[in-house]
Amino acid sequence: MVRRSLATLLSLATAGLVLTANSCVDNAPWRGWGGGVGNRFAAVSDSAQGILRWVSQPADHLGPNVGCPILWAGRGAGSWTDARIFIGNSAGALTERLPLNDNLVSSFLAIDGVVGCPSAPYDQVLFSTSGGKVVALVAASMPLKAAWQADLGLGSVLPTSPTSDGSSVFVAAEHFLFALAVADGSVRWRRDLGDTASPIAAPALSVLGERAHVVVSTLQGHVEAFDSGTGAPLWDHPIPNEPLNQGVAIGISRTVYVASFTGRVHALDPDDGHEVWSFDTGAGHPLLGPAVAFRGNQDWIYFADTTSALYVLDAAGALVRKESLPGLANSVPVVGPDDVVYLSVGSAGSAAVIALAAQSQVWSVSTSGPARFLAVGVNGDVYAASLSALHAIR
Repeated sequence: MVRRSLATLLSLATAGLVLTANSCVDNAPWRGWGGGVGNRFAAVSDSAQGILRWVSQPADHLGPNVGCPILWAGRGAGSWTDARIFIGNSAGALTERLPLNDNLVSSFLAIDGVVGCPSAPYDQVLFSTSGGKVVALVAASMPLKAAWQADLGLGSVLPTSPTSDGSSVFVAAEHFLFALAVADGSVRWRRDLGDTASPIAAPALSVLGERAHVVVSTLQGHVEAFDSGTGAPLWDHPIPNEPLNQGVAIGISRTVYVASFTGRVHALDPDDGHEVWSFDTGAGHPLLGPAVAFRGNQDWIYFADTTSALYVLDAAGALVRKESLPGLANSVPVVGPDDVVYLSVGSAGSAAVIALAAQSQVWSVSTSGPARFLAVGVNGDVYAASLSALHAIR
């Protein structure tokens, strides 16, 4: 039986591998989403057939210790073929690549290693570095150029992946949550969390009309919410004896979902943080997720344990599906609109990306190593990043 310690999960961040991502939802209907924790992760179509299209290696300008891929299409894009892949590495390079053939479009070299997943809302590419910095690039620039770089002033710490609402960029590092101005990276506000934020837990946004909350989890088992505009504390919900190494996901009703290190998922009220329900897998293993799909005007919560099971809960916390996996789960599930679930399973020598429909496996494609991150394009292509390669699967 394979178990991962909290230290092992956290060590993924030092190689540019952080089990979280931010959705890229703003204006392009063919935009793709990366799999992870923090917001909504869904492809727009599910036409993948399980064929390996190409593999990019470090020698292909990918670099060492490959990070998290995201898909982006600008406001002027005419079709999904105008999309780009952005992916970073531990040497500090963020590369821009063509999804169709992996051709290198441009690259940007930061001083420190890229950690976590980039975020690309509102025509900026945002990413954090291992030197405690946040960088904003002009997404449509050729070559890629920096709009600004913000030093969080905490030294060489590992920040979370950034999240943005279009006016501010939110990032946590150590025991602080920051709001940076999207125009120039200046600090709009900073709040002490009282606990340490896991670098693999990006802040999430809960929006109702013109109101927005920033929600973040901590390693000491707290989920905290702040006003996005002022940073005023709104609520703090403790979950005793349960380290929260993963980030939170926000449902269609603004319900806050969080998975613990001990095999439980909790649903919290968005307005005051009280617990609505909790689900215990009974296995006691760390969980990968949750990810939230929206169907029938309700949430469906997906997560995998770090052994070999996929779970699906309904909005009331009832188990509607538990499925054995053909190997150790490596990635947060990515959910398609037809309930097709993509995730990485297996260990070195037997790793694969699989697509699952209800109670059946649609396809399985071998990868060069366990893929920690998946992104799914609107045409159904899957992009899977292992430590040393990026795979495109059709």
